[in-house]
Amino acid sequence: MLKFNGTIISKINGNNGGQPCELTGLNLFKSSGKRKYWRLQHMLNCDGQTTDYIDIYF
Repeated sequence: MLKFNGTIISKINGNNGGQPCELTGLNLFKSSGKRKYWRLQHMLNCDGQTTDYIDIYF
């Protein structure tokens, strides 16, 4: 488990009306199996409907 304390901003034109989605505070990333990336565990976009996959590759 990777703990990240800070701000994550994502912006995808088709999500959240094209507006940035900002997550602030403690966020958890997890890597499982043989995956070569950490995946953000909070996957719900700011629009409350869309799933975001935010990964950190290593």
